[in-house]
Amino acid sequence: MSGGTRKRWFIGVEAGIAALAAMVFALFQLGDGARAEPPEPSPKTAVVTDYLEALQNGDTARASTYIDEQYKEAGPILPPGDWEVVSVEHRTRDDGRVWATVRTDSTEHVLVFVVDDFTGEPAQIAWDTADVYDGGLEWIEEVEFNGEAIVPDPVNSELVAYPGINSVEFPLFGTLEVPTDPMGHLDLGEALKELAENERAAAEERLTEDAAALLDTCIVRHEAEPVCADLGVPSHDELQVDDDRYEEVTDQRWSVESLEVTIDTGVSGWTVEPAVHAELALTARGTLIGQSAASELKGYCTIVFSAHDITLGADGHFAFEGNSSVENCGWLTGYPAT
Repeated sequence: MSGGTRKRWFIGVEAGIAALAAMVFALFQLGDGARAEPPEPSPKTAVVTDYLEALQNGDTARASTYIDEQYKEAGPILPPGDWEVVSVEHRTRDDGRVWATVRTDSTEHVLVFVVDDFTGEPAQIAWDTADVYDGGLEWIEEVEFNGEAIVPDPVNSELVAYPGINSVEFPLFGTLEVPTDPMGHLDLGEALKELAENERAAAEERLTEDAAALLDTCIVRHEAEPVCADLGVPSHDELQVDDDRYEEVTDQRWSVESLEVTIDTGVSGWTVEPAVHAELALTARGTLIGQSAASELKGYCTIVFSAHDITLGADGHFAFEGNSSVENCGWLTGYPAT
């Protein structure tokens, strides 16, 4: 090998070694904890970021400017929840989809937005809201959704919510964080069912207390309260004896023989419903025709309240609307009680 050839060979080797060293150094720097600069946000991730920041600040008017006109809700929308944005990014080659991660202290959720150039620049979000269903909650006076009271009305309800993580509070049962997705739906009945699984015992204890107080006021003490008027249990002067040998019935007294309550979390597989079943006893004194001595008489009565007759108030107590189902009330046996 000539001197000139050998010199060129050494120069080539040195250049290769230098390039390799530079590459190793760069890899070492990355592996040693150095972070690459995050990619610049795309126009579509910027739209989603600005939209979410507007919701965070409660500026729903500004948030609506990022929604395409054909997808905007015509009616009112429930207030947004209290959460923070963790990240907004593309995760696939489809740049029309944007993933946003939001979180609270206890919940993290990923939202997927469809963003496109519907009418040219700028890009806009398609359909950001979610439908909220409140079927099966007619017996609850009100539910708080991110601090706003809503009255369940499955017939006329058109509830709509922003995407994010929401705080839903039910009287007595407590609060649950639930997510809503763009173009998604939220079933409040399912949210209550999740809470009721853990709070059933406490709710049934409250239902027992409130039902017992009602029966004591209206049945045992027979007070003339408005709530007692529609219970369907006859007053003393309406009582009848099924044997006409008794010419007089006096000293009528109601008592509660048994009281059973349930908070059913499995009705129809999707809703929660309260129910009350009470067995009442009525004692009286009856005098047979032609006799002066009175005998004790006894009758029984069943009273049932379903979810249609019960309301859970905002104060966490149960009220009973009347319209209850009563059976065999008002009849006394025509024979002395044993």
